Amino acid sequence: MNTLFILFFVLVYIIQIPVDGIQCYQCSSEEDEFCPAFGKFDETKNALVDCFSLESYVPGHMCMKMVKESYDTFYAKGFKTVIRSCASRSTLGVAQGCRYFVDEVGLEVAVC
Repeated sequence: MNTLFILFFVLVYIIQIPVDGIQCYQCSSEEDEFCPAFGKFDETKNALVDCFSLESYVPGHMCMKMVKESYDTFYAKGFKTVIRSCASRSTLGVAQGCRYFVDEVGLEVAVC
């Protein structure tokens, strides 16, 4: 019986199934024309990034979409920025759903 367990664990160790980590889109609408703030996001023009690889800006275990938006005022024209990347819960404070807040300069931010 013990040899059967040992053989089982040896086979599991030898025949490991390769798995990928979580993959997210990583782009910013301020820098990338294929990461639009307005309109539909095209998955075919953006590559997925493994969140634990060196390509990822931030290592993490979830995907994040941050939308920063300001509205037209008398003094300035409004704008909208979308940032997609990997993230971790400790950096965002988001467990489920979205977190909405106004940052220090008055921009409305949604982190999902």
